[in-house]
Amino acid sequence: MNLQDSARPARVSFLDFTVDLAAERLVRGSVEIKLRPKSFHVLRCLIQHQGRVVTRDELMEAVWAGVAVTDESLSKCIADIRRALADDSQQIVRTITRRGFLFQAEVRVVEPQPVPLEPAPTANRTGFRKRRMLALVAVALTLVAGAIAFGWRGFRFVGKPVFGAIAVLPFEFLSDAGADQQYLGDGMTEALITSLGESSPFRVIARTSVNRYLRTKKTIREIAQELAVDAVVEGTVSHSGDRVRVTANLIQVSPEQHIWAHSYERNFRDVISLQNEIAAAIAGEVQGKLTQRERSRPKTNHPVNHEAQLLYWKARYIRQNQRNPNAARMSIKFSEQSLQIDPASAPAYAELAMSYARLANMGGALQSEVMPRAKTAAEKALALDGDLGAAHVALGFVLLFYEWDWAGAERELRRALTLNPSDAEARQYLAHCFAWLGRMDEAVAEIRRARELDPFGFTVHQDVAKMLYWARRYDEALAEARQANEMQPDTFPINYLIAGCCLKKGLMAEAVTADLRSRVTRDSLNEESQRALRAAYARNGLQGYWRQLKEIVLPLYRSNPGGVYHLARISASLNETDEAFRWLEKAYGYRSSWMNGIKVDPLLDALRPDPRFGSLLQRMRLPQ
Repeated sequence: MNLQDSARPARVSFLDFTVDLAAERLVRGSVEIKLRPKSFHVLRCLIQHQGRVVTRDELMEAVWAGVAVTDESLSKCIADIRRALADDSQQIVRTITRRGFLFQAEVRVVEPQPVPLEPAPTANRTGFRKRRMLALVAVALTLVAGAIAFGWRGFRFVGKPVFGAIAVLPFEFLSDAGADQQYLGDGMTEALITSLGESSPFRVIARTSVNRYLRTKKTIREIAQELAVDAVVEGTVSHSGDRVRVTANLIQVSPEQHIWAHSYERNFRDVISLQNEIAAAIAGEVQGKLTQRERSRPKTNHPVNHEAQLLYWKARYIRQNQRNPNAARMSIKFSEQSLQIDPASAPAYAELAMSYARLANMGGALQSEVMPRAKTAAEKALALDGDLGAAHVALGFVLLFYEWDWAGAERELRRALTLNPSDAEARQYLAHCFAWLGRMDEAVAEIRRARELDPFGFTVHQDVAKMLYWARRYDEALAEARQANEMQPDTFPINYLIAGCCLKKGLMAEAVTADLRSRVTRDSLNEESQRALRAAYARNGLQGYWRQLKEIVLPLYRSNPGGVYHLARISASLNETDEAFRWLEKAYGYRSSWMNGIKVDPLLDALRPDPRFGSLLQRMRLPQ
């Protein structure tokens, strides 16, 4: 409804207030509350746009059109309205910083009661009854028409929107201490994403994709279009002593309007129940239905230790925002410190498990050294809380990447997705499980589902290209790899995929260029080595390039779990079959995670007819 349409008569109510828009009366119970005319006009505009932020400019234009007044006039009207409504805490009229004002109480139309008709002073009772019936019908038709008109004009606040996808934008940490404590806001963001994913049927965007919008200047509409969502949640977190204050707003995108907003202040020990309460309120506002698991699962009464929770949030924040071995070690340190204070924290054990797993996966430690510790931590988390999705993901990761227990990994990851269908990380790992077993159609479908949940996650885009490459769909894989390269230029995995695709497509020069870039990134090859590789290719083609590369990287790779697998690939490309199997056996002994893809790696195709290849698959419990 347009602001200018406000002259039409209507009576609406919110809380225990009734507003007669036609008579410009505000009543609480039976007591009329006096408002200055301009204040009433401002209130009327806010009511007519209930649930949507009305900018200061809109209000100034609607109430003082053509009149030169200062912004102070509007501020005085807002203060007048809040005094009349006893709204000191802004529960009814909320200021949205730098944007305007939000009327957030639920509004409904109050239908007028029909006026009793006096009987006509005549003895003709039949005529009187007919006139009375006609009058009642007329009144009824008038009420129906009015209700329909008000419904069209925005006064019908019945029912709630149904959304297909929602994004929780990074909660901003408000403190004079600076951005080094943003992990508090990130912890709340992550918790709400998880809680909404567990308790509601809509798609919830992953944290790695929403994290780019921290302190963004983009509008809600722009963000929603980029993420392909119908609604967003935004909020703030502040922390003082053992108290935590959280504000949360749920905003519908089209048409843009605030659906729900609330502020909470609690003792820090109640932070978990607070997260669940906010998620349940948001899910309820968008017709999210609690799953059977959420209805039947007993709520934990485990008290939250203030210091332990902060250390857990810090561990998670570091692991997820800094993908390198040193960050994984810091995350392990903070997780262990959290568990020293609170040894009954299942989330902290799950975080410790994933930090160990990440350290091994990035080459920061031998798998045999840290993966058993990761498994122990994941099992402890599940012993404390069998329905903790993060613990199932961590255990599934260990079973998949280290123990080669394909059935066990699939079971754990499917369980995690039963608990939270919006867990993009679980879908990524499940896609790998499908691919390594040779179930390529399932792998591609699953990794694309993960990308829907994490549309700006670089590793997800990388894995889409990887699955297509393993599926021998080289044109599609190359297009996806180049798109991922635009997100993070010149990374080793992407250049390696581009090289592999070009090689299989017969684009030898492009393959060598991309492979050389990947080696520079991974192995820090100096200019002399790069010149030697280019010269070798120029003289003797691809075979000359592989021989020169083997000579250069052999000292670097021969004792490295991932390196020996790459030496096997180079040897296979040179048709040095016996040497290729010698390196593969060494990689098998290291339990290198690169060995997981042996069944589907296109660069090992030349080795497949050899019985030794089938023997390796059998020992890894992979189908022939």
